[in-house]
Amino acid sequence: MIGVLLAAAALLLYGWTRLFRRIWKKGLTVALQFRESAVYAGGKAHLREVIENRKRLPLPVLEVGFRIGKGVLFVDADNTQVSDFVYKRDIFSLLGMECVTREYELDCRRRGIYRISQVTCSVRSLLYGQTCSREEPPSEDALFVYAARTDIRGVLPVLETLLGERESARRIYEDPFAFAGIRAYTIQDPMKSVNWKASAKSGELMVNTFSSVMAEKISVYLDVSDPYIVKSPKLTEESISLAATVSEAVLTRGIELSLEVNAVPEGEDGPFRLPPGRGREQLKRIEQFLASDMEALTETPFAENAEEDGSRIPVFISKNATAEMQELLMMKCGPSGSGVWIIPVQQNGSPLPVTQRGGLRIIRKEVP
Repeated sequence: MIGVLLAAAALLLYGWTRLFRRIWKKGLTVALQFRESAVYAGGKAHLREVIENRKRLPLPVLEVGFRIGKGVLFVDADNTQVSDFVYKRDIFSLLGMECVTREYELDCRRRGIYRISQVTCSVRSLLYGQTCSREEPPSEDALFVYAARTDIRGVLPVLETLLGERESARRIYEDPFAFAGIRAYTIQDPMKSVNWKASAKSGELMVNTFSSVMAEKISVYLDVSDPYIVKSPKLTEESISLAATVSEAVLTRGIELSLEVNAVPEGEDGPFRLPPGRGREQLKRIEQFLASDMEALTETPFAENAEEDGSRIPVFISKNATAEMQELLMMKCGPSGSGVWIIPVQQNGSPLPVTQRGGLRIIRKEVP
């Protein structure tokens, strides 16, 4: 009799194990989503974890693990391990038809594009110490950590000076196809510019005005190459921050801006080139690309990807201060011969090996 009972118990346990293996993952969903889509380096973000058990079978011991790039750290470091990635594992206990939500605060220390990967679920049955696991599909949600802002107070006056010089040329170069408005006639105006209809309405001579062909345009050229044996990752990061900060300052003033970087994105044939544009969308495209892992991109010689355009003010950002680089940049300034070269250097470092020549203005940017 006892043998029969033991056999029945063993059979029941075996059946329960087979059934649990088959149904434990049904109705179980794990969702990991960032509350913010983008933050600046040094800021905070939040990750929401939602686990739902849409069946009556309870899951008394559920372990959920995942990983994220180590450029972001969990403020609460419990159940985390940092190596090549930041790994996190937490234990949950879910009743039937229960949903649990947790939110984690992230310290975004480094620029980058961060995604959740290797999401796994492991459970133990209530009556038997067996562990069952499954891997969740990768999340498509991404957190963009934009380049940190840097001090450009030494750059803006130079740009404003160059823009002022272009503005003063508006009286000489006018575009007859870009109508700007109507104003009163002066003795210097040619008669062909008189708007006779407006003059008849106002009772005095009025003339048409046109916008300048030398509209405010800036091109930013970013050099991320590091050709020397001793690398300078801090200066490269400062260069990226300078490109992002200058772009934001220019675009918020309504000035048209383009960006070129001497790095070839994955799947592309040539260096990254963003056509000229204005406004928030242009800044967003710039920020998102500059959040990329530049070390993973193929580098190309900096000046080869810079196209001459006399209607634009070129802003070069390169830590590689050599006489050869200066010659190339001066050639790329175009017919106007004017431009800005921002050179990030170590604080209290040696003097620059290049000096200002022609219209290419050099700005030394010290990095602590």
